[in-house]
Parts: sequence; C-alpha cells; structure tokens
Amino acid sequence: AETPAIITAMMFIDNHVGGSCYAADTPQMLANLLERSIERHGGQMLYRNRVDEILIDAGVARGVRLADDTVIRAGAVVSNATVWNLYGGLVRPEHIDAERMEWAHHFEPTFSFLVAYLGLDASVIPEDFGHVEMIVLDATGFEGEGNFNIELPSVEDPARCPPGTHAMTVVSPNRRSWPSPSDPAYGSEDYERLKAEETEELLQ
Repeated sequence: AETPAIITAMMFIDNHVGGSCYAADTPQMLANLLERSIERHGGQMLYRNRVDEILIDAGVARGVRLADDTVIRAGAVVSNATVWNLYGGLVRPEHIDAERMEWAHHFEPTFSFLVAYLGLDASVIPEDFGHVEMIVLDATGFEGEGNFNIELPSVEDPARCPPGTHAMTVVSPNRRSWPSPSDPAYGSEDYERLKAEETEELLQ
C-alpha cells in the first residue's frame, strides 16, 4: 500500500505552519533531557544492549531478554522495532496467530533515503536561503532521485556551529538496496565505499 498524498501534505503543514522549531544548540539536548528525566524517576538507561526477545506471559508483554541472556521484567514493554523485526522476531511466532503474522509480513519496506551532514563556509550560502528548502527536479513524485530536502538550522540558530560556518543536512531518496544494521555486510568496506560513492554523487 502507498501513503496517501494528503498525509504527506498534512505532515509538511504540521511541521512548518507557524515556523519550524529546533532545539537550542543541538537536538542532542532533547535526548539528554529525556535521559535525565528517566533517571530522576528511578529509571536506568542501558546502552549497546541488544534485545533478543520480548517475553510474553498469557498474551501480555512482561519484559525482555537481552542478547547476553539477561532478563529484565517489566509491567509494560515499548518497542520501536520495525514490523518485520517485531512479529516473529522479538515476539516469537508461538505468541502470534497466523492471521496477524500474515498481516505483519504483508507490508513492503519503503525505499531508502541518503542523508548527508555537511559543514560549510557561510560565504557559499545565499543570504535569502531559507532554513528549510525543497528542490524538486522530478515532479512525478518525491521518490524520484534528484529531489532533495535541505535543512539549514544554523540560519535560525547560529550557535549550532562555529562563526562563519553553517550546518546543512541534505536528504534524498535512494533506490539502492542497503543492508540493515543486523546484516553482516553493514559497516563493511564495500558498504562504506558504496556510501561514499553515493554521497559524492549526491553532492555533485
């Protein structure tokens, strides 16, 4: 199934009507504040711990098992895994009825996006350049390669980078097949080489 165009329009309206907002200095501040809030209320952040299984008891998620077999019990489990990783992966097949499993694996992943983070000399940015710009070279749809979404938050918040420079993020659809983080090819020399080639092509 494809996402209706009206949803895309509503997303951009919601994001930009009244002006776009950025966390002061860096978006990392939001994650830092969330972490401190969790710890202040008795929680603990565990980094670089892969969850191998969501533990189900009588149809209810009751905790997780980590890759090193550590079990963490909980009253509720919140997951942001993909539908493919969740159904039949983190939640074992014996806890999922056949119809639900078929529904989950009916979805098709969207195409990838290539994201480049750039540091630029401020002199190369026109004075009238907005902090969010969309460049459309293929009007048949945003998924066409050659279309770009450019964000330049340092126009609104110069404190994001050293004086005389700008921070730019360029996002463009990419039709290549990329390995997932769980794939052994992820992070390999071939992966890094391909990423560098695609980035160079994007910047040209």
